[in-house]
Amino acid sequence: MTGFVAPQETVRDSARPERTVYAITDEGRHEVHDWLRTLLAQPRQEYPHFAVALSLLSLLPPDEAVEVLRRRSAALAGQIEETRTTVADARADGLAWIYLVEEEYSLALLEAERRFVADLIESLKQPDYARSWQETMGDRT
Repeated sequence: MTGFVAPQETVRDSARPERTVYAITDEGRHEVHDWLRTLLAQPRQEYPHFAVALSLLSLLPPDEAVEVLRRRSAALAGQIEETRTTVADARADGLAWIYLVEEEYSLALLEAERRFVADLIESLKQPDYARSWQETMGDRT
């Protein structure tokens, strides 16, 4: 990583110790841009905790799974509302859309997850799932 930043100046404010201010070099700027291009262009499998929980969903009885997923849906609804309010307030304050893009992405993910959870809840409430769960897990509870 040597060469990405370089000392720009040394300053001393009143009685505080001397400090060095660094600036990004052309090589550092090039490295940041390469890294950013990679992050934006290449999807990466990020394995969130929820995916782990889903892989173990069948360990819970269907009624309990529905209940905890309803709680998750309610929590997601709160996060969605909070994010929408944050974005709306920032826009009202004149903040340019480019500075809100990560909030818009977060909102899209939250909304997609909430739809997924709602669909999953409906699936878990189906008699076929309960019957299948009882056949495979009933003896192990």
